[in-house]
This record gives sequence, structure tokens and C-alpha cells, in this order.
Amino acid sequence: YSFSYTVKDAYSGNHYGHEEKNDGHQTTGSYHVKLPDGRTMHVTYVADHKSGYNAKVKFTGKAKHPPPKKYNQKYHWD
Repeated sequence: YSFSYTVKDAYSGNHYGHEEKNDGHQTTGSYHVKLPDGRTMHVTYVADHKSGYNAKVKFTGKAKHPPPKKYNQKYHWD
């Protein structure tokens, strides 16, 4: 079997995809997903009955973290 799909939504910024193939003995594939910090995680993998599941993970882009919001909570005790 083989399959693949990709989702890229400009409105939400969501972007991910997956592809996989199996020849009856070995499964190979890859997927990618955009992370909340702005990077993209890319995973490639091979799986079979002899060596199990083996994956390589790579990140592209630079992580961006917004500055923390100031906490300005006033408590009123009655």
C-alpha cells in the first residue's frame, strides 16, 4: 500500500503532511508538522519485523516565543 496527504491552511497557519509506503516486508514514510513555536518538525522512518521502528527527526526554522504577558491581577477580599 501507499498513501499521502497534506494540509496547508493559510488562515490558521496549520501545515502538516504524511506519506507512507509498505511493500509487505518494510514500511517507510515521513511526516512533517508545523509546531506552535514556528519551527517545522520533519520525521522520516523505516519499520520492519527485524529491526523495529527507526526514526530520524529534524527541525527547520527558528523557535519564536512571544514575551510573557504582564500579570496585573488585583484581588479584592470582602
